[in-house]
Amino acid sequence: MLAMSGSAPAAVADAQSASYALEAFVVAHADDWQLFMGDVLVEALRRRHPVLVIVTSAGDAARGTEFWQTREQGALASTLAALALAGASARVADCVVSRVPMAALHGHQQSPMPPARAVRTCRTGDAATVFLRLPDGRPDGAGYAVHGYQSLLRLAATGRGPLSALDGSASYASVGDLAETVAGIIRTQQRLGVAVHVHTHDPDPMTNVIDHADHRETGRVALDAARRLHAAVTLYAGYSNVRRADNLTPEAAAWKAYCFVQYDRAMMARHGSWSAYAENAWAHALYLSRTYARPNVEHGLLRRLWPGR
Repeated sequence: MLAMSGSAPAAVADAQSASYALEAFVVAHADDWQLFMGDVLVEALRRRHPVLVIVTSAGDAARGTEFWQTREQGALASTLAALALAGASARVADCVVSRVPMAALHGHQQSPMPPARAVRTCRTGDAATVFLRLPDGRPDGAGYAVHGYQSLLRLAATGRGPLSALDGSASYASVGDLAETVAGIIRTQQRLGVAVHVHTHDPDPMTNVIDHADHRETGRVALDAARRLHAAVTLYAGYSNVRRADNLTPEAAAWKAYCFVQYDRAMMARHGSWSAYAENAWAHALYLSRTYARPNVEHGLLRRLWPGR
């Protein structure tokens, strides 16, 4: 079932019935959480829940290093905007290369311990963002020639790695390897005794009919990671939202728009033609006025949950 988000987003209401939770947003690209779940992230910060964002793909679209590095700066600008909307401290992010300890894969304790993964981690206040910098797989998952046609979809379909980060920081032999890395990142950010709630893309084509291949595969990886953590999961529709009705309150839509605008301003500050909004203004305007999601445990037809439930 797809749930409606409002001034108090239904997507987080149940999971946040616990007094405290780490809200982990696992997304494919630097502007995905803003477009598809930005109101939920702001609401989590307003409730003083720690927030972790994991971005799997560099989202480079074969446009070079400067482009994807600027996308990361845009993502961090959006995080500062979300913190400001929540009335939390907002300062320039402190970024370091951190190493993620890995558990033995597939639960086999006798398996050799995989090497730690190097990832870029940026923290500001109650929010942290981790960039895995994997090659953009194109909307259809075919990948780009410049990266040897590597993509998350190809890794999942063939089971043959490696899939390597664009900066050479890490390499993943399988989707299970990547899922354990995502789970490891969440573990390093999780405080003792704190529940975890994972927010990610809906990989089901029955409920999320139109979407980017990187979105779907990231959703599948996040589901695998959540199973390893025994965490609750909420799945969000992506491009399919162009076919649905507006469902946000003006305030919630404004939160999303403000976070996305800060991303887009950072992109245009580097290069005037790099506005994501300008590339598809019609669709982006629709994404900002609607958020559709469902708990992972629910299936079936579309429904709406109005604010106040």
